[in-house]
Amino acid sequence: MLHVLKLPNLPKSSRTLLQTPRETTIAKMGNGHYWHNGLEKGIVNLLPKIDSATNLELSFNIDGLPIYNSTKMEFWPILCLINNMRNLHPFVVGIYCGTTKPPSVQGFLTPFVEEIKPLLKNGIFINGIKCSLKVRCFICDTPARSFAKGVVNFNAYNRCTRCTVIGEYNHESHRMSFPCIDLNVIWLKHLNYD
Repeated sequence: MLHVLKLPNLPKSSRTLLQTPRETTIAKMGNGHYWHNGLEKGIVNLLPKIDSATNLELSFNIDGLPIYNSTKMEFWPILCLINNMRNLHPFVVGIYCGTTKPPSVQGFLTPFVEEIKPLLKNGIFINGIKCSLKVRCFICDTPARSFAKGVVNFNAYNRCTRCTVIGEYNHESHRMSFPCIDLNVIWLKHLNYD
């Protein structure tokens, strides 16, 4: 349509009109690829105008989902939502795409962690106004939470992330349970994780 109109103030291509980047940096990661859009870039694009300094509360979501039913390709997006601002939609911070889940949680989350650390400490500037950031929560289903925390899978014998109780597998119901009848159970703290 832009090419047909040939108006002097309109670009000839939609890519120019929408300011689509010419190159996209995609990193190889295990059996797949990772694209990092960026937390700061997403916030600035979502909040182009802000009147006064504010504290932005962020919720993040990490989850794996199949792209197609007929293939083994999976997406593992990192999504962000600004909770205390009305009528805003979630935006993509980064996406991993591959035949399996990302090979390591460290490799998958490193670009995100390296970007968010200074932003949490120093805040973010939007049109010259400083806004502080606060992580409200991470929203994950059980397998994604196990992956993000770097702990054993949700159905393993030593799965409990709060204590050292060993699970019991019921062969009739095909379920794992963690009976907490031992009063001498050792409760886990952050120091117990390597």
